[in-house]
Amino acid sequence: MVKWNVTDPEMESVEEFAEYLMDEERSTFTNHEVLILARSTKQDVASVRAELGTYGFNQVGHAG
Repeated sequence: MVKWNVTDPEMESVEEFAEYLMDEERSTFTNHEVLILARSTKQDVASVRAELGTYGFNQVGHAG
């Protein structure tokens, strides 16, 4: 598991993180990742999760 920090370049925006996921050939993200990304981008978790969903990504273990 990657130890994320709000200052990591992948956490600058939802788009940057989506590009990271694509580069890593991942289709999911973790709760930890969405929490850090929300904090970094100053958005609520639901908005970040929804935006990642527009790229086709799903949160591991999240039904909705």
